[in-house]
Amino acid sequence: EIGRVYGYDNITPVAPKLDVKPLQEEPVHILRKQLRNIFSFGFGFKELYNYSFNGTQQILNLGLNPDNHIKLRNPLSQEQEYLRTSLVPNMLESVAKNIRNYSAFNFYELGKIFIQDSNTEKEYLCAVCVDRKPEKEIFYKAKGAAFSLLEKVGITDFELRLAAEEDIVEPFYHPSRLGILAQRRLVFGTVSEIHPRVLQKFDINARVGILYIDIESLLKVNKKKEKFKELPKYPHVPFDISVLVDKKTLVSDVQKTIEKVNKQLIRNIELFDIYEGKNLPENKKSFAFTINFYSNERTLESNEIKELQNNIMGTLNQKGYEVRG
Repeated sequence: EIGRVYGYDNITPVAPKLDVKPLQEEPVHILRKQLRNIFSFGFGFKELYNYSFNGTQQILNLGLNPDNHIKLRNPLSQEQEYLRTSLVPNMLESVAKNIRNYSAFNFYELGKIFIQDSNTEKEYLCAVCVDRKPEKEIFYKAKGAAFSLLEKVGITDFELRLAAEEDIVEPFYHPSRLGILAQRRLVFGTVSEIHPRVLQKFDINARVGILYIDIESLLKVNKKKEKFKELPKYPHVPFDISVLVDKKTLVSDVQKTIEKVNKQLIRNIELFDIYEGKNLPENKKSFAFTINFYSNERTLESNEIKELQNNIMGTLNQKGYEVRG
């Protein structure tokens, strides 16, 4: 009232003396943005937004138990009776609809699931690679997406290992095409292929590779610290090698064998091909690697390179692998 009588125009406007600080964004929000940018713009995957509900038949098709789901009192339909405990059922429904018109595609979804026992929500990333061609190794495409993703978010200290007894393995995964993403004892994801029996129930005539990551656990994974180093002064020397191994042999086992030959001069071991099929013995497959030799102190001499190559081939042969060139 005093201001009105005195006149608002006669009062000099003065801003309040407050510190203006930018809001600190939550780590999970930053991670969500990263994942969406990587998958949508980096990998070319299409993002899906599915309902948070499942029907009884969907759950049974995946080999899950409806009793372990939270049932709604007033569902919109029989196909939406339960809160989902996995992103996979609706993802496979989307795959089934799209495979009628497209022979190959890639989808992903960031969403929450609902745990009955603890009445809590958890957020997951589910990505699928789909291809009708039977010769396509769709598991390795999903694995490649997983490795590239983790590298882009700054995670290099991890392993893709076989499932152990203590690991929870869902019944819809292919038992012989399954890998667990872990950093020591912290399990944060799975790379696998959907079981053919499950695909048949969803009327999907294609192979489906899947990457499934627990967002909460991913935030707990230790990330590498950014370090700057000078550009290399001396040339890298590439060496390609093909190794014949048993079908059950892991790529990481062969890589570790090569790395142990000389950790100072062997700088990078990159797998560029896996072959299974004609002209190979039964229950065998072939890995092809590019190995880079490099020294920080000098240009490697030809005799050093030759010695490294011979040592690698000799070590692989001692381990029971057959070097093919």
